[in-house]
Amino acid sequence: MPRYTVDIVEVDDGFASITLLIPLGKGAIVSALTGEIYKRCSKEQIPVTVSSHEIKLHLKHVRGPRIDQEDVLYDVVVQPETENIFAICSPMPIKESALPVTSTQSNRIVLRVYIRTPATSKDPIDVLPKFNIKPAVFEHTGIVNECNCNFARTLADAPGLTGSFLVVSSKSTVKSLQAAVSTKFAIDGALRAEFGVDIETTKRFCYHGVQDAFGHFAKMPVVSVCSKERHIPTHARVIESADDSSHARYSVVDLHTSEMPIHTSAMSATVADSGLFQLDEGHGLEMFVVHRTTTAVSTQRSIGNDAIYRDQAHWQPPVRQSNRGMAMFLSSLRVTASHVMDMDEDESAQDAVLHVFDVLVGFPPALRTFYLLSMGKTPTTQECAALSHAIFHTLDKIVPTELAGFGKDRLFEGSRLLFGLILERAKSVKLTTAGPQDFDAPSLTSLNTTELRDAQTQEHVMHAVSTQLGLIERGYYDVFAPGGLLFTSPAQPNLQRRDSVDPLTARLAVLSGGTSREIDTFSKHQLLSKYDYEDGGVQDAIIDSTELTDLHYLAELCGQNKLAVHMPSQLVSAEHPCLTFDRNAHLAVYLGEEGCAQPGKSSQVFRPQHETSTEDTAVIEQLIAPIIKTYESAGTDVFDAVGGAAVRKLAAPDEIVVFCVDTSASMRKYTDFSEVNSDGTSSDVRSIAPAIEPEYYNGIPFDEIKATLSRYEAIDDIIAIVRTASGTGRRSRATVVLSLLGTALSNQLICKAEALDRARQRTHHFHRNGALAEQTAAMDQLKRFRTGIQIHEQGLCDFLVYRAGVMPHAGKWKWAVGDAVPNAAGSAQFTVLPAMVTEIPNDIKCPISYGLMDDAFIAADGQIRSRDALGKWFDVRRSSPLHGTPVSDIGTQEHELTVDKATLWKLGKGLIVTLPTDDQPPLAKKPRMQDDDQLLLFFDSNCGGFHRTVPGSLSLHDLYSLAFRGLKGRHSTFQLVLSPNTVLQPDETSLVAKGFTTNATIIIRITDGDDVTATGSNGGTTATRLALVKVFQGRHHCKVAY
Repeated sequence: MPRYTVDIVEVDDGFASITLLIPLGKGAIVSALTGEIYKRCSKEQIPVTVSSHEIKLHLKHVRGPRIDQEDVLYDVVVQPETENIFAICSPMPIKESALPVTSTQSNRIVLRVYIRTPATSKDPIDVLPKFNIKPAVFEHTGIVNECNCNFARTLADAPGLTGSFLVVSSKSTVKSLQAAVSTKFAIDGALRAEFGVDIETTKRFCYHGVQDAFGHFAKMPVVSVCSKERHIPTHARVIESADDSSHARYSVVDLHTSEMPIHTSAMSATVADSGLFQLDEGHGLEMFVVHRTTTAVSTQRSIGNDAIYRDQAHWQPPVRQSNRGMAMFLSSLRVTASHVMDMDEDESAQDAVLHVFDVLVGFPPALRTFYLLSMGKTPTTQECAALSHAIFHTLDKIVPTELAGFGKDRLFEGSRLLFGLILERAKSVKLTTAGPQDFDAPSLTSLNTTELRDAQTQEHVMHAVSTQLGLIERGYYDVFAPGGLLFTSPAQPNLQRRDSVDPLTARLAVLSGGTSREIDTFSKHQLLSKYDYEDGGVQDAIIDSTELTDLHYLAELCGQNKLAVHMPSQLVSAEHPCLTFDRNAHLAVYLGEEGCAQPGKSSQVFRPQHETSTEDTAVIEQLIAPIIKTYESAGTDVFDAVGGAAVRKLAAPDEIVVFCVDTSASMRKYTDFSEVNSDGTSSDVRSIAPAIEPEYYNGIPFDEIKATLSRYEAIDDIIAIVRTASGTGRRSRATVVLSLLGTALSNQLICKAEALDRARQRTHHFHRNGALAEQTAAMDQLKRFRTGIQIHEQGLCDFLVYRAGVMPHAGKWKWAVGDAVPNAAGSAQFTVLPAMVTEIPNDIKCPISYGLMDDAFIAADGQIRSRDALGKWFDVRRSSPLHGTPVSDIGTQEHELTVDKATLWKLGKGLIVTLPTDDQPPLAKKPRMQDDDQLLLFFDSNCGGFHRTVPGSLSLHDLYSLAFRGLKGRHSTFQLVLSPNTVLQPDETSLVAKGFTTNATIIIRITDGDDVTATGSNGGTTATRLALVKVFQGRHHCKVAY
């Protein structure tokens, strides 16, 4: 490595000369040597810095040949061992401002400003254009986007003045103007005399006062002077179009700090008051400059993604791009921002994307804009231009010249590839300090939001004053301060000034020009102080330079990161938002299907050059086919190539491979092929249950198996066996019983299989189908039952445990020798309840689930529904349950009125007078109950318990209604049992007449489907046969009998 001898000389002899030996590689340029000299001077404590001195390099002598900063050093200094380099350090000349400097400003420090553009985003700071300024006043352009109506309305409520009226203009500045009479004509004349006759071309006068039919005000009004744009409705605002050639185009220069863009309204502030000196980190202030194209139409834009990503003049980079390129850039940007927004639950992934974007692009205003889009916020035209210019110069280094063209008017056609690369590399970057319990997001933490809202007028603050109420505009504070115009006014808010405003807040308020109530800022200093990524911000450590030239590889990365391009015919099955083609074969964004649309025209597609519309995908696919072929012939199809795993899943397969496996019982027998029978063994079909075909394992619902088990001949014995176990041991007992039942069913399958084989052998071929149909059907039912027990074992265990705990069991189940033979006990009988008992009022019934809305929520369409039902609806579809149209806002809010109604209905409002409370004490029992006595009843069911205080005159019919409400209206078939085993019928008998006492417990038996035994015409049920089962221990000892 060459070593260069450098002699440092100061022009004014401010320090002694010194000689340095600096090693640099052969490929280094002269500016790298200059930068190293600054570093060495800092180490040697020589007062030579970037902000104080300019270094000029000469070869062999102080007056030798001047060395250019852009030359390759080894080409200039051919013999470093013998040729010395002289570094002449000259104090930096101060460029005075042409504007006057006051005496208070003359003693301020000088600010050195470096100009950085998107084209020089990664250049060393010493090669950037620079100049020095003193605190001076920028050219005054006036305040924009202000509205003083709120302040004026407050003043209008106070008593009016005589012979004069108040005017609120600029940023809450109040003046008193003279008017002879209180007519609109006289007041208009005074306003024009004060502000000029052309004031109404950009401002609007708003009169706050009562005016009669003759144009006279009852008292002198208060006039607010507002920006016209603040009083234009959203639907009437003009959206400029990039394709509209009728409007004149001109260039403007946007200034950005690393934190935020500088608004034109801030040009009326001094450099000192703006706080720009605070951004000087020692070497000077970096000012980011963007040359933006705009038109003569209003730049006031609507809110929403369609307006943000429309192809407008401010999105155009320095070289005007083709329509295909702009569509590619804006569509890819919209989908990428949407995917980053969806990472909100994984902030580390979001931070990694921002980090890779910053390393590749290297322009802080562009990073800030990309962050705003990823958070779903609306950037300004200044911010949009910064992003597009930065992407343009980044693509200039990636897209090959033979594809982009020498005019660079097609660079944006490669923007999708750039975004795909960013998303892919964000998956692999790592933090150096990230541990299992640590979270660090350097990029996200350097992006902060600051509120700049006037606490009194709710307007934007430009010159902030801190008071006990919060931030106040300085004009508002001054007018009510001692000596102010309205100090003695009845509208006096009695403001108390606190400490000075935070320097950051004051700077942001001034630079924003008082145009935003909330500002998002980027702190470059905070990012650099906490740069925890292993790559150190070096592009080569993240991306291999060879990757940037392999466009097909970059296209494949897009497919892996949800930036694949879908053909229009695949959109119905695609996940939106995603990229697709419009009718011009330009990239567009698929936004989903529109509800209630015409058949074949339901796909919503956003086109940057136009707007969102519903398209016929079949027609579009026919239109774009020849255009895509021209892309392929030109070699540019890689920019929007259809592909990726997500797209391939939606495409028709080229080949289908089917694997067939025979699992029937015949596979266990010997075959005619000896090689198949190589194991020499044969399974005994009689010792193994017949194999159950795979189709029996699909589509067997739990309710069907539960009903079959309820009808099983030994169900009462099964429940009784489970019931004999302790409370904690019932589940294991139920598992054992189901295993024994499965074994019994397998044995039945063996017997039926053998019987079916014998029947096939002896049945005549002519009668075989009819004779075997019944046996085959019984075999199928048995297979379904056996398979269902295996599939739903856990659910059936819960069912048996519940039945063992709550279902009645008449008589003594265990039997001993000498006891009487017990009678058969029938199943529980449930009577169908009247509709009046199981009716839920319409105002508290969910229109989706028809259940009780005890968790009522109101959706964006104004309809009230159950939160659970509404959540399940939105999990399946993003449309209104009322009319089926798509909705973008799925937010909900609790509807307290409906919840209160449902709660009172559930507690028994209308049936009982005394509603229950959680701490209600039990009522003492009385020896004799009267109809007007209050009874405390306890209800118990498998769904939980509750208590109610009811009058003794309450009928059993109303008692059923009370139980239905206590069950939250979820069970319409149940039975009430008065402990221990008295079944209650829903009639008009009162509780006292039925023998109820206070503290009585009522069991609610809830039906489980087909386990209900219907009542016959004679009121009885069919008797059940009993079998005596004795369990012996040893040969002679009978342990128990069932």
